[in-house]
Amino acid sequence: MSKVSFYSVKKRSTIELPVSACWKVKYHKESSTGKATTRYAVKGLSEGSNVTRFITEAAFKALKCPEKNA
Repeated sequence: MSKVSFYSVKKRSTIELPVSACWKVKYHKESSTGKATTRYAVKGLSEGSNVTRFITEAAFKALKCPEKNA
């Protein structure tokens, strides 16, 4: 995967960013019942606006970009 597609709210269309301009993020959450969940996302910066795309764990592991803290 050399490019990642995002939906830009600012442009109201799909944009593509190179993998080199993206980073991976894990979001950890605990529900009120105590169950822990993890969501995986890739983020990027397009014309001064942050864009986020939630992905599967398998896609997260396969993506070759740096991981940052949420």
